[in-house]
Amino acid sequence: MQLMDVVLAIFGLATPWLVLSLTDFPYRWQSSFIALATSLFAPFLSIVLMAKLEGDRLVEALATFDLDGIGSFSGAELTPTALEAMQRYSNDTGLAMAPITGFIVSLVYVAAVGFLVFGFKEIRNSSSKRESGQRNS
Repeated sequence: MQLMDVVLAIFGLATPWLVLSLTDFPYRWQSSFIALATSLFAPFLSIVLMAKLEGDRLVEALATFDLDGIGSFSGAELTPTALEAMQRYSNDTGLAMAPITGFIVSLVYVAAVGFLVFGFKEIRNSSSKRESGQRNS
């Protein structure tokens, strides 16, 4: 993994936690809507950008085998390693499916994070209410 991949992964994983924790989620509908939209968009964007970077790396790796620089491969350029690189590039459907899988993964991840954040906030609120009730008695 390269540095940009790590940065994008951290951005995609950390943003929902920060946004949902720091807003009034789930107690106010406006802030909850904005927080959920931001939380869904961050991992989705991260996945799509990482797929784009990987696609660019594959294209760059293929370009090293294009000796005459015209963008297509002639008979002399079709070495076994060039064929292997072309096979890797043509068999990678994950890059084309990144928007669809990114949305599904983002939805599941944000649902899990939202459930945990909501649970932690409820526990904190119930324990603070219990403590304030005990002090008042």
